[in-house]
Amino acid sequence: GLILHNLLMEELFKDKIKTFDFGFNAAYKKRWSSQTLLTSDVVIFPKGLKGGVIEFGQRIKKMVKQSNMNCAAAVDHEKPKSTLVLEVVNTLEGFHQLKNEWSELLNQSASLGPFMSFEWLFSWWQGYYEGRDLLILKLVDNKKVVCIAPLMVYHTTVSRIPVKAIGFVGNHWMGGEFIFDSNVNKEECAGIIMEHLIQLKKLVILSYFRQPSITQKILTQEMDRMGIQYIYTERPVPIIKKAGSWENYLKSRGNKFRYEYKTALKMAGKSGKIELVT
Repeated sequence: GLILHNLLMEELFKDKIKTFDFGFNAAYKKRWSSQTLLTSDVVIFPKGLKGGVIEFGQRIKKMVKQSNMNCAAAVDHEKPKSTLVLEVVNTLEGFHQLKNEWSELLNQSASLGPFMSFEWLFSWWQGYYEGRDLLILKLVDNKKVVCIAPLMVYHTTVSRIPVKAIGFVGNHWMGGEFIFDSNVNKEECAGIIMEHLIQLKKLVILSYFRQPSITQKILTQEMDRMGIQYIYTERPVPIIKKAGSWENYLKSRGNKFRYEYKTALKMAGKSGKIELVT
């Protein structure tokens, strides 16, 4: 693993990428960088899982430094009639038909990065769809798509009890965001999506929001307004900000790090030539 990691890193240093995000705060990844990026998770509980909320919340608090379980009372506001229509995409064909609209929305949110692109997530779904169900939510205003929430239904456990949960399409470490049109009312979009998700009566786990996250901020505001119970957690994850060459980066990691890598590379080399084929 150490050798593969280093070979991949060496290759990435040749690219134009400026920052490497390692995902999750695993102890062994801290050796790669002393710099961190703040991320957050939001776990939303449907009615009827109150016991699960308490126990699951206690477990999360043991794993993270900051945790907030919120179950505010709903605040009644008279909402104006919306022109937005929510549509559910749950087939591969429907997913593929979103390509152009997805890309147009993403072009307005370049900061979301490649892991939110249609090409990445559609390819991921083709390879890892087994055991999962698509639940892409799109909001349409006068035949124009103004928001896409790339979600799926998958199996997980809460307090050792198997449940179906809703989360972002992709691996948890990739994170996710809702993709908004630059002119749409984002709070209105988030409220409509949350109302739909609550009706499905499933656990919702939205992991790895990179801070600052517009989606996370708006979602928690809307859930507070609607009186929805949820747990919000924050955690730092290691990142590398590329500066200089791969050789200079290795020198910055200290003698022990370099020694372990060179030793592993030397021992593995006894079995043959080691190279990364791209």
